[in-house]
Amino acid sequence: MNAKTVALANLKGGAGKSTTTINLAVAAEEQGIPTAIIDIDPEQQASARWKDGRSTPRPELLSAVYTRLPQSITDAERAEAGLILIDCPALFPLSPLKP
Repeated sequence: MNAKTVALANLKGGAGKSTTTINLAVAAEEQGIPTAIIDIDPEQQASARWKDGRSTPRPELLSAVYTRLPQSITDAERAEAGLILIDCPALFPLSPLKP
C-alpha cells in the first residue's frame, strides 16, 4: 500500500504545526481515511499530551526520531494508513548568511 504522505513544516517554532497535524488527522479519520501521524519533533509535547488524553486509538500516533522516518512510514503503511501526516520540528539555519 502506498499512503499519501504530507509533511507539515515551518522554520518557526510555535507556528501551529502540531495543532494543524492533529486537526487534519482527525478530519481525515472522520471522512473514513485511515490516518497516521508521525511526530519527529524532538520535544513531541503537543501530540504526546493529545495522545494521552484521547479516548480512541485512531488516528495512530507514532513518535520517531527523524533518522527512523523511513521505517516509521513503513510501519504506518503496514497499519493500513491511507494518509500519513509528518509533524516536523522547527528548523533554524546553522549559521547566519554572510554577504
